[in-house]
Amino acid sequence: MFTKLRIFLGITFCAFGATSNAQKPNANSTSARTELTAQDRLAASTSLYKSIRTYCDNGLLTQEFSIQGRQIKNEMPFRTAFERGGRFRWQFRHSATPGAKPDQLFAIWSSDSKSFDSFWTLNSKRQTGQKLDTPLASATGISGGAATAIIPLLQIDKDGSAWGMMTTDLLKPEVDGQEEVDKVKCWKIKGKAKFGDTKISLWIDGEGLIRKIDTETVVDPSKISDAVSKNILKTPVFTTYTTITFKPVINEAKIDDSKFAQEDK
Repeated sequence: MFTKLRIFLGITFCAFGATSNAQKPNANSTSARTELTAQDRLAASTSLYKSIRTYCDNGLLTQEFSIQGRQIKNEMPFRTAFERGGRFRWQFRHSATPGAKPDQLFAIWSSDSKSFDSFWTLNSKRQTGQKLDTPLASATGISGGAATAIIPLLQIDKDGSAWGMMTTDLLKPEVDGQEEVDKVKCWKIKGKAKFGDTKISLWIDGEGLIRKIDTETVVDPSKISDAVSKNILKTPVFTTYTTITFKPVINEAKIDDSKFAQEDK
């Protein structure tokens, strides 16, 4: 039941909609620091991600919710390494049971950013020669949305469209002041997802990099398809709180080979 619920929550988190093609300002310019609107900063961030040569991060997703009287907290680490037109690896660790130690691994990798392989320790299943959309779809629910928080912004697989939804595409975004994340000054931008009942806050630094995402989602199990689980349908409405933090590094001369190393457990 909880695995199916996690998949539903992850898909809900990702339903942000497609990005705009409007002209995007530079978030790091002098004038931008004082004049950019929330929408300007989101557009500038979108532009940055699709243009960077390399991207690496180490992140952590924390998810909390109370269901059937049980308070559940999951902490799930992930990391990304990406070279435009070259190597790619994203991996995420989670638990088979909510609230337990994250001892399961889901990984996606590629040597050319055209053909992608994936592996999940929970079922020991390895898939090869895929378009990026396919393993991302599998990883979305498992990861609580971490898989599609940044990867679609990088626009790696231009032929894919199913998971081309953008974290930066919010309804009625507003700048909600400035705060530090890991001692880096960021603009906090709040808004709503284009689909579902999800409130979102993004922390974007002066360069345009996303360093933190908070989501608050109201989940009504009665609206979930019968195909998911009859047990979930009997669950009352509840709210899930998700925080994703990132430590991004971009445009390195060379990413260390260890960032792309294969792990099978």
